Amino acid sequence: MKEYKVGVVPGPTSISERTRQIYSTINYGSADLEDEFFELYEKTTIKLKKLLEAQNSQVFILSGEALMALWACLKSALLPNDRVLAISNGCYGEGIGRMASQIGAQVKFIETDWESPVDKNRVLIEAQQFQPHLITIVHCDTPTGILNPIREIGQIAKAVGALYYVDFVSSGAATPISIDQLGIDLGMLGSQKALSLLPDSCIVTVSELGWKRICEVRYVGYEALLPFGDAIKNKFFPATPNWHSIAAIEQKMNELEEEGFDNVYARHLDIAFKCRQRLIQIGLELFIKDENSRSPSVTSVCIPQQWTWEKLNAAFRAEGLVVGGSYGKTAGKLFRIGHMGIQANEQLIMQACDIIEKVIKTNPIN
Repeated sequence: MKEYKVGVVPGPTSISERTRQIYSTINYGSADLEDEFFELYEKTTIKLKKLLEAQNSQVFILSGEALMALWACLKSALLPNDRVLAISNGCYGEGIGRMASQIGAQVKFIETDWESPVDKNRVLIEAQQFQPHLITIVHCDTPTGILNPIREIGQIAKAVGALYYVDFVSSGAATPISIDQLGIDLGMLGSQKALSLLPDSCIVTVSELGWKRICEVRYVGYEALLPFGDAIKNKFFPATPNWHSIAAIEQKMNELEEEGFDNVYARHLDIAFKCRQRLIQIGLELFIKDENSRSPSVTSVCIPQQWTWEKLNAAFRAEGLVVGGSYGKTAGKLFRIGHMGIQANEQLIMQACDIIEKVIKTNPIN
C-alpha cells in the first residue's frame, strides 16, 4: 500500500507507533478465559465515563466500526411502528433515519440544507406534533463538518418524553461531550476518529431510560446491547471481545488524561482555527459559513471552479498529501481536512496547507 507523508483524512485517522505496538508486539490470550481481560474492560469503561461525563450511564465497548454502534442503538431500542424524528442535515443524519425505517419505525425527517445547523424552534414544533419515541441527531456530520446544537435538541427530547439518540462518532474526544448534562440516552463514539485508533471498535453510552427501553424491546441479534448489561458480572460476552482494541482504547484514555481533557479540546480548537485562517488566506471558500457551526474536528472546503475532485485529489497525492472527499449531495464539491486526534497537530496541518497552496496556485486547470 502506498503511504503519503502528509495524511489528513478525517477518519480513519493516523495511528501512533504506541498504538501499533499494542497490535503487533503483544500476543493476548483468549479474553473469555482471563480475569485480566475483564478487569481491563471494566477499567477502560470507567475511563470512558470520565471522558464523556457519563457517570449516570452505562458504557459498552463493541467490536466493529462505528456503524455497528448506530445499528446497535436503533435495533436495541426500537420496535416496529415506533415514531422516530430524524434530524437530517447531512449524510449520516439522513442515513440514521433510513436505518430506523428499515427496522419498521415510522420516521419523520426534519431536513435542512447541509450548510446550516438544525433550527431548534422547528424541531420543537415538529416534536410536539409528532410525539416521537426517539429523536436522532448527528453532532458532527463528518462529510461536511457541520456541528449541530445537541444541548438544545436534548432539552426538546426531554420535554416531549422522547429518548435522545446522538451520534458523536467524529466529535467525541475533540470537543466536550457531557452525556449526563446533555440528557443523551443513546450515544455513539467511533474509535477511528478523534481517538486515532483502528476502526475495529465503537463505544455506546446508555442512560437509565435508554436501558429500560432496551430491556423492554429485548432485541436479539449480533448488535444487541442487552447482553452487555451483565457481561462483566457474568464474565461472559455475547461475542468474542477484541482484547487488542480494548487495550488500545485504555492506552488512549491514559494519553488523553495525561494531556488533560481541557487541553485536548483547546488543541483541537486552536488547530481548527489556524487551519481555516490559512485556507482563507490561500483564497479558498469554506463550506460551513457560520464559524460557530464548524466542528473542531474537520474542515470542509469548496473545490475551486476550475478543478474537479478527481484532478485535485490526484494533484494533492502527487505532492504527498491525502485528504478526504465528500459524499451524498456534496460529493465532488468538497474536500475535507481532518484535524482530529493526533492529526490535530500544527506542524502536520500547516504542511497540508503548504501543499494545498502550492497545488492551487501553481497548477491551475483551464
